[in-house]
Amino acid sequence: MARALSGGSSFRVANGSPTQTDPAVCGSLAVWTDTGNNSDVYAKQLPGGSVIPVATSPAVEAYPACDAGRVVYMYAPLGGAADIRMYNIGTGQTTTVADQPWNEWRPAISGNRVVWQALTVDIQIYGKDLSTNQGFVVSEGAANQTAPVISGSTVAWQDMRSGHPQIWWRDLATTMPPGIPVDSTQAGSQLEPSLVGREVVFHNNSAGPWNIYRATLFFFTR
Repeated sequence: MARALSGGSSFRVANGSPTQTDPAVCGSLAVWTDTGNNSDVYAKQLPGGSVIPVATSPAVEAYPACDAGRVVYMYAPLGGAADIRMYNIGTGQTTTVADQPWNEWRPAISGNRVVWQALTVDIQIYGKDLSTNQGFVVSEGAANQTAPVISGSTVAWQDMRSGHPQIWWRDLATTMPPGIPVDSTQAGSQLEPSLVGREVVFHNNSAGPWNIYRATLFFFTR
């Protein structure tokens, strides 16, 4: 379902007997995962565009994210490792972003930067600059780093190196350390960040029930 923030009623984006999950939106483009054929990725220009089959092969295709008409998603063939692929809405072309011999999934995209989580020894976060075709490391800290999100050059993720889930972040365009916690004083578990610019929201159960928190990300050097 979707609804314009300017007002009006909610309306259906996807309608069918299988389950639609993992919705994301960029501008007027909505993307989602559909289980009608194993697991596929579709897109639609809102409010009334035609449904676009982004990825409908026999592989498991899921976790879509989009920006500026480009959709990134996980591509997991039967018996093979999960990779990251990208579909261009304007050209209809699919390209491979990452195809290492380990599993890579949950991509996020902003401009020419794509980030994702990968299972090497632990789950860690890597990325690629689409304009230069160069890969880069976002975080290789101890324990698992998961659920990456990106806005511009800022990346946030869920980090377990302290022994419980915290939201960490870094700015790829600066010389700041490769990851610092958003709020290391907050008790409970911090999960599932969402990011626009330097504003991050996440949910936390420090008060008992799960609540939504917001933080503005700053880094100061002496």
